[in-house]
Amino acid sequence: MDLLRPATPFASDGNRMKLLLKILLIQALLLGAVLGEAAADHADREYRIKAALMYNFAKYVAWPAGMPGGDTGSIKLCIKGEDPFGAAFDPIREKKVRGRSLEIALCGEGEPDPGAEPPHMLFVAGSEKETVEALLDLCRGYPILTVSDMEGFAEKGGMIEMVRKNNSIKFKVNLGAVEEAGISISSRLLKLATIVE
Repeated sequence: MDLLRPATPFASDGNRMKLLLKILLIQALLLGAVLGEAAADHADREYRIKAALMYNFAKYVAWPAGMPGGDTGSIKLCIKGEDPFGAAFDPIREKKVRGRSLEIALCGEGEPDPGAEPPHMLFVAGSEKETVEALLDLCRGYPILTVSDMEGFAEKGGMIEMVRKNNSIKFKVNLGAVEEAGISISSRLLKLATIVE
């Protein structure tokens, strides 16, 4: 009775179970790869939005007249810590801010060189969570616009904190810290912000 014999070696219950487990494992791996790629795309999109916000912050901020670079040099943005932006600034690099170019660089390790020209803007990455208060202390007294997406940054004395809320990026402004640094922010930008004192 050849008709009653299994047609393939997978017909036994043990082999069927192994095949099913292999198929499920492959599907799980494929799903994980797809979800991982989607999460990376979402993170890239989030930091492209944050880079555009940084560009707009520069457009609506006025630094004191005595700031190095004056009113004609480039606006220097320094990223302190592990750079979360990747290529997010690429579309903005060629754009001008009130006729000035935006120069983006990574900050070095340790304390800043006292002879170095301070940046106009300092983005503090999440990797600097342990040292954020010391960094803010170093910036105190200088006209450096401090920005981060670290939770509680504005409350700790940072000037602008970008906050993810309901699938959009909002921001908080610590007016006391801004005024102490001699920086002024346009009322047009402040209307969009949550003010922290």
